[in-house]
Amino acid sequence: MPEPTAQQTQTEPQQTQTEPQKTETAEQKFSQAEVDRIVQERLNRDRAKFADYEDLRRKASDYEKQQEQLKQMDLEKKQEYDKLKSSWEQKENEYKSMLDKTRSEVQTERVNNALNQAILKSNAYPEAAQLLRAQSKYNEDGTITISGKDANGMDTDLPIEKGVEQFLRDRPYLVKGGQTTGAGTASGGGTAQTTQENLGQLLQNAMAVGDRKLVQEIKQKIKLKHAGAGLL
Repeated sequence: MPEPTAQQTQTEPQQTQTEPQKTETAEQKFSQAEVDRIVQERLNRDRAKFADYEDLRRKASDYEKQQEQLKQMDLEKKQEYDKLKSSWEQKENEYKSMLDKTRSEVQTERVNNALNQAILKSNAYPEAAQLLRAQSKYNEDGTITISGKDANGMDTDLPIEKGVEQFLRDRPYLVKGGQTTGAGTASGGGTAQTTQENLGQLLQNAMAVGDRKLVQEIKQKIKLKHAGAGLL
């Protein structure tokens, strides 16, 4: 490669010194209007980058409003559903209550009828049926049982016929004519006197063992006997 000549070496600094003058001259050529135009173009380019910002913000705002409306609609639907559900549950409970009441009344009537028939068949006083009602139970299978004792003396549920039989066996004064012992039958008043004596003895026995329920039953029976004999 040929080496630069002295003349070339001397001219290079001169070229370097003239460049700033050219730049300065070029900068001085921009007028204020041109500067404003350049700035405006720059602003326009920057704005163009975010030209859809307002549109996006509007869409976002519309979407949020729609979501709020949907939430409000869901809330109103839920409130309406809860209201209907509460009303339906109330009516269902009322219906169940009425049905249970009717079923209970029917069961009670069946128990009473069964007891009355069993007591009538056993030739006992109607008061026996009243006393047995508290011990009677209507079962799910439609049968009626009475609380009693088995052969071992354990509590158990007996069929209504056997329950009535056991109940009356322990309370013979509730059976019509079942209290006569045979003593004093020579006169017309012997039977009544013997019956009265038996009731008195049963009352003493019940009081001795502390059977309050039996005491009340016997007292009621004595009262009925007195009323029948004209002693009250």
